Amino acid sequence: MPIFERCNSKYKPFTLLLFMFVLVYRLFFVMHLACLLLPATGYAQTAETYYKMAKDSLAKNSTGNALSNIKKAILIKPQFAQAHFLEGIIENKLMNHKAALSAFSKAVLYKPDYLEAYYNRGLLYMGMEQTVQAIVDFTEIIKMNNGIPNVYMQRGQAYFATNQLDSARKDFEKALYILPKESEAASMIALIYHRQGQFDKAMSYAEKTLALNPRAEDAVYIRAQIYTAQKLYDKALPDWNLLIQYNPYNWNAYQQRCLAYIATKEWDKALQDANKIIEKQPDTPTHYALRGQIYQAKQNIKKACIDWKQGAGKGDKNCKELLAKYCK
Repeated sequence: MPIFERCNSKYKPFTLLLFMFVLVYRLFFVMHLACLLLPATGYAQTAETYYKMAKDSLAKNSTGNALSNIKKAILIKPQFAQAHFLEGIIENKLMNHKAALSAFSKAVLYKPDYLEAYYNRGLLYMGMEQTVQAIVDFTEIIKMNNGIPNVYMQRGQAYFATNQLDSARKDFEKALYILPKESEAASMIALIYHRQGQFDKAMSYAEKTLALNPRAEDAVYIRAQIYTAQKLYDKALPDWNLLIQYNPYNWNAYQQRCLAYIATKEWDKALQDANKIIEKQPDTPTHYALRGQIYQAKQNIKKACIDWKQGAGKGDKNCKELLAKYCK
């Protein structure tokens, strides 16, 4: 006998209503349980799953998918610091620097000891030429962990950019103390001492740099500059040669070598360098003044005047004076 027919006919409507109520209640209970188990955003995956998907996409250089997945992770779990950090990395890669800055800031907000977030935000500030903020971030890291050489290197660069040379030097010295083979730190110390006119100390650190990295161009340049300042052109010339060998497009090295040849009165070699400089940088008027003086030393006043006229036409005051004096 069907279930409803077992009851007295006058109770059938009530029994049917009760059955429907129980069914609706159970359905409501199941739906409520599903809402508790699934994220409130309606996404089927967890924040951690979307985070992993974003990392995998970024590893495959699929930045669009990575950004989409990491935003889902953050929507599900707004205080997920690692997700905000990864969002910053992705946005920075997409050249969205303001968005990256915002993401790194949220990462440190939700995880105040997040060293990587402070570091990357500091680098971003450096790239945006906001060096004061960069110094604050790098200093915050050092307060939490004072044994990371890269942080001292970056803060040193920030101090150097703001002309705080003593503070910069101390940071580079600390980096070199932690990592004795850090040639870039030694090179920066040499540069700072050179700028401060302490040539003996600058030379010492330049030599130290080259002992660590024989191809450190900055150290070779500093050493050549010191030799030039001391008028030791026979020692400076091999360094200018070395820099040009390392980089045939280093026009500053060509110009400095040209000046060294002029100082040693090697006019033909000086002229070769001057020709090469003008060939590559024809719009720089001072080059014509220089080559004109070389022609003058070689007693070719006609060519000297041609150069000075070109330089004067490009607005060089020295060329105008030389033209008026020697080319009447």
